[in-house]
Amino acid sequence: MSRKFVVLYKCFSGGEWFEASLNSVCNQADAIVCVFSKTSWTGAEGNDCYKPLASFKKERPDVDIHMIEGEYTRQTVQYQDGLDYIAKNFGDDTMVMIVDTDEVWPEADVYQLKSVMRRDTEHLFFRSGIYTYVKSALYQVYPKEPVFCTVGLASPMIPEVVERFQPRGRCEHSKVRDIPEVSVHHMAYVRDSEDKIRRKFANTSSQEPAASKNCWFDNVWPHLPFGYDLHMSPGLEHVWRQLKGMTKEMLIPELQNAKLTDASIQYADKFWQHWIEHQDPNCTLVPQPHEEDIPMYKDHLRTYTPRVDDWLAAMKTTVLESIRLAELARKYQKLGKLVEIGSGTGGSMIALATGADKSELVCVDPFEPYDEENYNGLATGVTEGDEGEFWRNADIFGYRERVSNIRKYSDLGAAELEDGSCDLVYVDGNHSYDIVKSDLELYWPKVRKGGVLVGHDYTTRFPGVIKATMEWEHYAGITVPHGTSLFFIEKQ
Repeated sequence: MSRKFVVLYKCFSGGEWFEASLNSVCNQADAIVCVFSKTSWTGAEGNDCYKPLASFKKERPDVDIHMIEGEYTRQTVQYQDGLDYIAKNFGDDTMVMIVDTDEVWPEADVYQLKSVMRRDTEHLFFRSGIYTYVKSALYQVYPKEPVFCTVGLASPMIPEVVERFQPRGRCEHSKVRDIPEVSVHHMAYVRDSEDKIRRKFANTSSQEPAASKNCWFDNVWPHLPFGYDLHMSPGLEHVWRQLKGMTKEMLIPELQNAKLTDASIQYADKFWQHWIEHQDPNCTLVPQPHEEDIPMYKDHLRTYTPRVDDWLAAMKTTVLESIRLAELARKYQKLGKLVEIGSGTGGSMIALATGADKSELVCVDPFEPYDEENYNGLATGVTEGDEGEFWRNADIFGYRERVSNIRKYSDLGAAELEDGSCDLVYVDGNHSYDIVKSDLELYWPKVRKGGVLVGHDYTTRFPGVIKATMEWEHYAGITVPHGTSLFFIEKQ
């Protein structure tokens, strides 16, 4: 007779996702044991898990559910009561899957976990990777947190449960097996009210250092999903490197069908509209360099050319963005072309050509007025480009021989470039959503393996740029250099 596989929940908070969690694991479980605490070991008020459990039992009367209650001040004791119950009612050799009420699983991963545990007789503890979501079901921490989560016990008779969340590589216990191809989707930071998330953060001190005085909510929360090193705990900011924007169709089915998913998406959309309407249209996603730092940055630019003042006079971007463009061009130049979409008066042309001091630069720009979407809506007759000024700047820096122009709109210009022929492509043309989406899709194939695609104006001034970029297939790999509205991704 095969060993039983029982899912163990400790229940007090996270009820918003509890029903989705139960639905995600029940088909692979022989039984589910829910240990309810009548008191909170986190300081929260009221157990919000009773109602979703009742709803689940009504919908799935076929699932074997066991519920026990107790007065718990520590989660380890709550776990132990559940393990004792499983050992008594299902046997000492029962496999136990540990799940929190705000964790949702792909059913295929539950099946794989169960299969590994059934075959493996050497290990006592089994750990998975974690996908964490913050603020909305569409905002996923990327890359995955550098943490493994204890999700399986070979037996309920194990004397103590190892800490659930541990940094990768730090667990030296010889009886622990990591299963990186299996992952839990952790929804702890997506709730149906901001107050609940604030309480969640305020009570993380039992596991990790908590942010003091709610400064995280003042300085980071309003800007999510943007920014870098986002975790709320001092010293652990890097654990949430960035948030990946997703569409509902990109979610696992178990999340697509969850009751709170649509509400969290609507919340994010509402937040986004408020952000666009109330922010300074010239703001970027992170602070600009201080004025007193400008001389330092100019000294940096002089490593490229003594004509720094001429360079900055031609640029419409910040001095730090000028540096980053030149650095990227220098780093990625090889034997291919550098391509710029949207030339304006030649400022970024100067930065790119100066950084890549030997490469050919192809500028795609029709030098005609165009209509563009910005934070205020549709702007008609935009005249960013000036062909005469562009070539004058090319002459001033001596770049005319290295620069050529495809005098077409970007969609038509792409046809004149061979796939894999470009060291760098710089997307800075029409900032409307449809055009940016098209530029990313058309010009990504033009980048050689090991080359880079760079984009500009990833800022609230141009919501179309952010929306198109976040929906792009390769968005998860982008980097946004500090102090800029640039983004870039290397082609692997």
